[in-house]
Amino acid sequence: ESVEYLHKLVQSHSCSDCRIYRAESDGGILQGIVKDRSIKPNNVLGACPPGGKESKNCPEWDKNCGCHGPIMTRGMVGWAGGGSGPDFFIDMYKAPAKFWENQHTVWGEVSGEESFTAINAIFALDKKDNGGMTMLDNPVELTLSYSVESERVD
Repeated sequence: ESVEYLHKLVQSHSCSDCRIYRAESDGGILQGIVKDRSIKPNNVLGACPPGGKESKNCPEWDKNCGCHGPIMTRGMVGWAGGGSGPDFFIDMYKAPAKFWENQHTVWGEVSGEESFTAINAIFALDKKDNGGMTMLDNPVELTLSYSVESERVD
């Protein structure tokens, strides 16, 4: 469902609310949103992978966080807050994010040195603290498209 939602966004050639708005100063995560009012939002969480475990450490805002994906590692992209979108984040922690356990639906992965260079440039942009989260002064607008190397996975 997550990948199908993203395909619909790309195919619509319109993404009215697609941007990166958060960059934690510790270099841990970038957070953004991919949404267009003309496309029905995804509401399906990922499946628990083989060997995955139900979380025993669910946050107050998601008491039934369960098991929706793998332990995230550097470069993985998943839905934020243990939800099903449209807010997403890119894990840039150096070590696997075991503290999140299996709470997040992962739907993508950053690859290639150019992509990591771009991410590091976003971390270097001006930002401010906003109630415990570090928000970009000027969010980075996103345009969604297929790359020549991408393959559709159904």
